Amino acid sequence: MKNKIEKISLVHQKEHDKAAEVAEYYSLDSIETPVVNPEVLKKIRCLREIPNPCHFSSKCEENLLSPNIAEKATLIDSYTNEWRHLPKPLSLFYELPMKGSGEKKLPKTAYYGLDVIGSAQSVSDALLIQATKAILEEMGYKKLTLEVNCTGERDASNRFERELISYFRRNINELTPDEQRIFKADVFYLLSCPKKSKTLQELIMEAPQAMSFLSEAGRIHFKQVLEHLEELGIDYVINGHLIESKHYSTFTSFAFRDEKGQLLAIGSRYNLLGRKIGFRRELPAVGSRICVREKRVRRKIKAHKFPTRCFYFMQLGPEAKLKSLKIIEELRKKKIPVCHALTRDKASSQLGSANSLQMPYILIMGKKEAMEETIAVRENTTRSQKIIPISELTRELLKIKKMVERK
Repeated sequence: MKNKIEKISLVHQKEHDKAAEVAEYYSLDSIETPVVNPEVLKKIRCLREIPNPCHFSSKCEENLLSPNIAEKATLIDSYTNEWRHLPKPLSLFYELPMKGSGEKKLPKTAYYGLDVIGSAQSVSDALLIQATKAILEEMGYKKLTLEVNCTGERDASNRFERELISYFRRNINELTPDEQRIFKADVFYLLSCPKKSKTLQELIMEAPQAMSFLSEAGRIHFKQVLEHLEELGIDYVINGHLIESKHYSTFTSFAFRDEKGQLLAIGSRYNLLGRKIGFRRELPAVGSRICVREKRVRRKIKAHKFPTRCFYFMQLGPEAKLKSLKIIEELRKKKIPVCHALTRDKASSQLGSANSLQMPYILIMGKKEAMEETIAVRENTTRSQKIIPISELTRELLKIKKMVERK
């Protein structure tokens, strides 16, 4: 979005790395790495980041599983103050680590953050999962395993933690001295630590799972996320013990691993963090962090401008929203960029966004189109409109795109 790009001080690059280009196709605005300021650090003093006592198989995995509250708190602070005048919600992409966070960049690795702030909708979770998957695949990772879980809101998460602590306390004598030390530091580290004894692995298999404590709202949200994944054709494994961080994770948690089981990305909702760091209300947000090897990252795309965006995708109703991510992914694969606001429901809001961006064409999918597997393509200047089957959409849009580029 042009105005948005100018106001957020986006990173203007003549050459986009693969991650940045994928993010742009998903309308994630690239921002400069935010700087953690002293005021934010004061706000998170009440949430101490416990040094991770686990021995991880790689620095990449250790970095991803070490909670970075300063990172999330900085984004929330900027959203509430520096970015308060911008249209909401915000969809962001940036490179990690954050300056001033005290976290040094590891050699031969690169870290990226993806966040959607201001949206409680399940489509935001699915969008980040799909974008994270697409980035990893563009980096050369093919055989990916997606793990998903839902811890629900604060009360459900607290009940889960209490039951988990009680369970391992009853079996404390079965744990090794190192595992007992990890358990005393944080029971969730005990679940995520990759080097587990056979006894601990067996105990975890019988341990309470987060989904057993969900409220009706938590179950509905998770069900909707899974419906999006199934519509996208993304295989997943439910891991009832997956949680990114006890300090801020709520509702959906997810992780991607390679064929060797190495952790490549992890993410979760963090709706409650805003209140925990001093704000008066909850701020819905979801984010993911990606770690990839340097040799996969710095292969720059040949210098060229990002393809001209001439299409705006509008979705109206839950049936259309469910199919929208799959359509956007198909268009990305064909190098047809579209602007969209999947987290908005009202037609007026989406039309206003399309007009402010001066999009020449609008792709419209409502309940009728979703049921009939079609999309209405409307030309803004003439208001003419034609119905195109989804199976023929990429071919027709490529024709329109070439025509627009020739003008």
